[in-house]
Amino acid sequence: MSRWDRLRLVLIGQGLSDCEARTEVARIAAGDVWDEFADELRRHRAAGRQTEANAVAVGLRSMQGVTQPILRHPGDVSVARSALDRARRRLSHNGSLLDRLQERPNPLRRAEHAFRILEAFLRLT
Repeated sequence: MSRWDRLRLVLIGQGLSDCEARTEVARIAAGDVWDEFADELRRHRAAGRQTEANAVAVGLRSMQGVTQPILRHPGDVSVARSALDRARRRLSHNGSLLDRLQERPNPLRRAEHAFRILEAFLRLT
C-alpha cells in the first residue's frame, strides 16, 4: 500500500487531483496484476503445464475489463472501486470453483487479495 501511496503523491506532484491520482494508481496497479498473470500464463504454456495455465487463464478472464471504467471516468473513485469490486467478486467466485477442482495453490487468490488492497487504498481519504 505504501508503494501505491508514493505513486499517488508523485501523480499529485505532476498536477493531478487526489481523486484522479487515486484512480490512476488503481488503474496502474490493476494493469500490473493483469501483466503478472499474462506473464505467468506464457511461462506455464511454454513449460507445458496446461493445468496451471488454465487456472491462470481463468484469472485473466475474471479481471478482464477492470481498467476500462477507470479510464472512462478518471477521478471517479466510486467507479474505480466498483470496477475493482466486480473483478474481485469474479475472482473469488471462480477461485472457489478452482479450489474444488485442484489441490495446487490457487493463483486467483493472489489477484483477489491485490484487488482487495486496492479497494482499501481507494477508501482512504
